[in-house]
Amino acid sequence: MRDYIPVLIGVVLLLAACGGGDAPPTVSQPSPSAAANPTATAPARANVPRTSTVGAVIPPATGTITTRTVPAATAVRGSATARALSPAAPVAFGKAPWKVGERTSYAVTTRDGQQAGTATYTVGGEFEAATVSANLAIGATQDRYQIGFDGRTFAPASELRSIVTEQGTIDIRAEYHAGGATIEVIDRNGTVRNQLTLPQVYYANDQFLIILRALPFAEGYSGSLQLVPSQGTLTAIPTVVTVTGKETVTTPRDTIACWRVVADFEGATAQQILWYGVDAPNYLVKYETARYIYTLTGTP
Repeated sequence: MRDYIPVLIGVVLLLAACGGGDAPPTVSQPSPSAAANPTATAPARANVPRTSTVGAVIPPATGTITTRTVPAATAVRGSATARALSPAAPVAFGKAPWKVGERTSYAVTTRDGQQAGTATYTVGGEFEAATVSANLAIGATQDRYQIGFDGRTFAPASELRSIVTEQGTIDIRAEYHAGGATIEVIDRNGTVRNQLTLPQVYYANDQFLIILRALPFAEGYSGSLQLVPSQGTLTAIPTVVTVTGKETVTTPRDTIACWRVVADFEGATAQQILWYGVDAPNYLVKYETARYIYTLTGTP
């Protein structure tokens, strides 16, 4: 099909990181967690305590509002060259290794080594709620989002995202609940509200990079999960992650022992590769998509 890239570049900075960043994908537009578009009214923040805030308030949309129902039957189909997913049991995530206030930063380069931009991710939250705030700058595109989710189960609750490009601004608002989601995408043409029917257990694309830090790391471990693209134009994308072993990764700061993780997405022609530190709190050290490479430059 097409390569998945989670950070939206142009109209497409989509993927992870941990969301965001370049986490998994959306077939129609490159995305971490890649990786996007919002709602007309501020959505209820399901499962997030009232004392917790998830992102800044995006002004109400104006213009045409189009509602689309995306049924569960909608699926990403692979082409003749798309990689088939290997069978795997659902991922059994462990306890979250990150801490509130943690901030990590990355240099983003093209695959041929050219500087492309920067990315930062900040963990927040209180009580049983967690948030990840991301700020990505790729070329002339600025991508900011905050996603709230359950700090124990990692079930997503809500997200606000704003992508500013030379062509204009795209705002995205999402409200998630068991078995479904409402995702609104607002741009100069109006608002598209996508109503999704989803599995009972799923994760948002922009959580991808961070929640993999809670994998039960061990060589040969493999697990499956369902990821919802940021713009809600597709239902959950079946994904399989596999821990292939340990490798050392050199960053501007240090040489770090890492677990190498391969991510496969249904319908994608290419894999994404992620390296997480062997030692707690298992920082994402390096992230490689079909287009970009993220390298850790700063930790708390």
